Amino acid sequence: MKTKANPVRWTALLVIAALAADFVPGATKPVSSKAKPAPKAKPAPKAKPARNPAAAPATVLKAQPNFVVGRVRDSRDQPLMGVEVAIYGTTTAGANARFEAQTDARGLFSQRVPEGIYGLTAYLEKRYNGHNYRFTLPPEDGVTAAKHDSARGIVKNFVWRINGLRPGETPGEEGTHTEPRKYFGGFIYLTSQGIGFGGDRVYFPQGSTLQITLTPRGPLIDGSPGEIKNFRRTFAADVTNDLAWHLTDIPTGLYTLSAQLIAPGDEKKVLNVKNVTSSVNQPFAPTAAIDFEPTSFGDMQMMQVVVEP
Repeated sequence: MKTKANPVRWTALLVIAALAADFVPGATKPVSSKAKPAPKAKPAPKAKPARNPAAAPATVLKAQPNFVVGRVRDSRDQPLMGVEVAIYGTTTAGANARFEAQTDARGLFSQRVPEGIYGLTAYLEKRYNGHNYRFTLPPEDGVTAAKHDSARGIVKNFVWRINGLRPGETPGEEGTHTEPRKYFGGFIYLTSQGIGFGGDRVYFPQGSTLQITLTPRGPLIDGSPGEIKNFRRTFAADVTNDLAWHLTDIPTGLYTLSAQLIAPGDEKKVLNVKNVTSSVNQPFAPTAAIDFEPTSFGDMQMMQVVVEP
């Protein structure tokens, strides 16, 4: 007698066999035959820029009744310590009043004053290249007269500039004698060798260009790096007499001056020069040292240079 196969039993055996085929010893889950994609790498976090302490916002100065406050900085926005601030005016009682304040390490100053109308001036003393300089600093608002009422409080800021147009001045004809004192920078009076002589000799031909180059010899007086400055003058007609040319607004520093004459066809000729500011007996040479020095009055000395055509 043959035993009939139990279909339920065979079905159960097939299921068990299929499960056993996908089973990996030690695994808790069945392993798929398909490879899983590698997880995507997370992008590296962006580096945060380093904080520049000098870029931090400056303290906001607020007006306080019967106080004069302010900030003094250089043209690079750095605070200036030890600047003398003169405060002068008339009190409401009619008395003349004068006070002096000094800036701290943050470039700030503060002075209590009686109620009245006041003006301010700031002075900076600087040692450079073996000389003492005294600069009068311009206020940011351009007002130096006694026009500020202390009853509401006075906020007055100053900036030390070694070049640029002075407040209230208007540029005129470049190279003329009226221009130098309009600027904070130093200036050079340039003449030719033929001082006082005319005649038929052509010193600078029509269409030619005289180029004066000033190359800095180290940092400027405010510590900033100097830049090469070129002054160019093109002659509309032959120059047969003395050349009088004012080179203006040169940042205070030490320079080497050179000159060349550029012909209309771009042919260049090096000209000899000499600095006669302190002595006319200097020999001509391809270059001349230009050291802007203070006068006994504290302002900048004019340099005088002669060029040999």
